[in-house]
Amino acid sequence: MKYIQTAGTMLLMGIALWTTLLTSCSPDMEEGVAEEMVEEPDLTPSGPDWLDGKITVEVGRFKTGEELQNEIDRLGIETIHLSHINDIPMSGRQYTIEVEIVSMAAVGLTEPTPYSDVYDRYRERGYRPLTPEEAMEFRTQFLDQPQMRDIPWMGNLCVLMDPEVMNSLALANFYYMMRTGRGLVIGTIDQDPISPTQKYNGAEECFAVVKE
Repeated sequence: MKYIQTAGTMLLMGIALWTTLLTSCSPDMEEGVAEEMVEEPDLTPSGPDWLDGKITVEVGRFKTGEELQNEIDRLGIETIHLSHINDIPMSGRQYTIEVEIVSMAAVGLTEPTPYSDVYDRYRERGYRPLTPEEAMEFRTQFLDQPQMRDIPWMGNLCVLMDPEVMNSLALANFYYMMRTGRGLVIGTIDQDPISPTQKYNGAEECFAVVKE
């Protein structure tokens, strides 16, 4: 009798276990587990790469100024007061820089300031100027620059440049970069930036620089 009770108990336990297994393997249960494991996709649109004020630029893609000029023409970039592009010296090496867009206000210049003081202040804060080759590489790779009317701080950029380098290329001024209704632009202002009477508005101007 004891044997029969034990066998009966084991049979009931077996039936209960089998029922549990069948239930756990049911289609409804599988779907529930799958739903728990699948993560919802992030549908938030990503911002542009330059939203943090930093743009990665590859330098050394062109062997000559003529190759650079051909790329500028191919991209339809407008150049203003720039007749020296074919004479820009190329480094002959490939490397990557991170160009940062830093406002004059961020380095403590909030009033109209002569360029010599602007240049010195950025250097004091650990930023270096771009070479002409780096600036042109920046222009030809920064193709999603917004218009100034949409995002002023990114839409009209000055490029910090060494005054001695500007003189060696007979540049009237440092480069500036912008997007107009016609497209992308790189140019220089036809006036002497070194003149003490020529000042730059600390409340508006941003310079492209490289952190040393």
